[in-house]
Amino acid sequence: MKYIISSLIVIFGALKSVDAG
Repeated sequence: MKYIISSLIVIFGALKSVDAG
């Protein structure tokens, strides 16, 4: 469960970075 949440945060951060760029 913790691994899934961690992955979700990483993916969300990447998407946010792309959106900002």
